[in-house]
Amino acid sequence: DMGGARQHLGLTSTWMCTRWKEGMKVLVGVSSSPFRLPLDGRRPVVMVAAGTGIAPFRAFLREFAREAARNKKRKGRSILFFGCRHQARDFIYADEINASHARGELKELHFAFSRDGPQKVYVQDILKEHIDDVAGLLQDDDGVLFVCGAAAMGFAIRQVLADAGLDVPKLMQNKTVVEELWG
Repeated sequence: DMGGARQHLGLTSTWMCTRWKEGMKVLVGVSSSPFRLPLDGRRPVVMVAAGTGIAPFRAFLREFAREAARNKKRKGRSILFFGCRHQARDFIYADEINASHARGELKELHFAFSRDGPQKVYVQDILKEHIDDVAGLLQDDDGVLFVCGAAAMGFAIRQVLADAGLDVPKLMQNKTVVEELWG
């Protein structure tokens, strides 16, 4: 019993528990993440995630905390743009994210809870509100933008960057924009 809280089921584990039959062959692969924090802690880090796309950024938050504990707190701005449907039901790592922000490791938070208001607001909409600042971090301050989530969200983020006049293919080639997308 989860006391009325929404149960969060993984895509693969749910499939295996409901559809997988003994004897079925399943192709499984593991690939390494393209996400690596810049070694230079002065470089800004901008993270954009929707839903379960927050997972790799939890590792970043832990690294920020580890660095801070060793008196090597990052000097560069660290910004998280995060979106999910409902704040009360779907923002399952709220305590962890807010604690990182309260400790000063995560400098800025911007949220999009798409089903909580009268109109749907997605993470790309929130990024668009801050695009001049983010573009400056990428172009002028050697920042890195990490995007993790559904492919449709990733496409929308690329569109926001392109609409702001950024050369997205070049930024991706230079690893200024790094994506981990699925679906």
